[in-house]
Amino acid sequence: MNEKTKSENNLHPLTADMWLHSLPIKSGWSLHLHPVFSGRHISAYIIGNFLSLSAINMENIKLRQFEEKDKKATYNLHLEGLKQTESFIDDPKAREQLDQDLKRIREEYIDSDGEFFVAIIDDKVVGMGALRKVDDASAEIKRMRVKPDFQGKGIGALILDRLIEKAKELGYKKLLLDTSIKQIVAQRLYESRGFKECKRGEIYGQETIYYQRDI
Repeated sequence: MNEKTKSENNLHPLTADMWLHSLPIKSGWSLHLHPVFSGRHISAYIIGNFLSLSAINMENIKLRQFEEKDKKATYNLHLEGLKQTESFIDDPKAREQLDQDLKRIREEYIDSDGEFFVAIIDDKVVGMGALRKVDDASAEIKRMRVKPDFQGKGIGALILDRLIEKAKELGYKKLLLDTSIKQIVAQRLYESRGFKECKRGEIYGQETIYYQRDI
């Protein structure tokens, strides 16, 4: 850890608050402070760009490939994320159709020229994200989720960056993804990584934004 990081991490809560408000915030950004001060820890998130001063030591996060023992945890995390952003479609037939891939993760992703990562803290799944093949040149980012208690700490960015790296390793040239119009934080993360909106549509009545980027 360099001296700057040490200094930031040891700020007194009041000093930390003053320090965060002294950051150069551009017009159109809004600063959201999280009251999670605990000793030396602070968290902040700037919507429109990405700033994470996390209460979690990133070294404690293990990012690994999905295993069958993760199936229940990943599905529950998926539903939790939808409900948190009011994107949950409460229709059994629709859910069956929309969630088929999560019942066959290895077949749909890992064994089909894709990937599925889970983020682990203390042996618990706190985040996930997947890469699914579209054709020989393109793949799509899928199932990006982080548990509410761990959001705003850089875990989503960690997963997304690793998926982009994996896509390059697999030889893909373009990445696609979609997200609900209600998932504002996800939109900002994708845009911060170079994804551009290419169209809008509807999935079971929910307005959806489609993104793409070359890699």
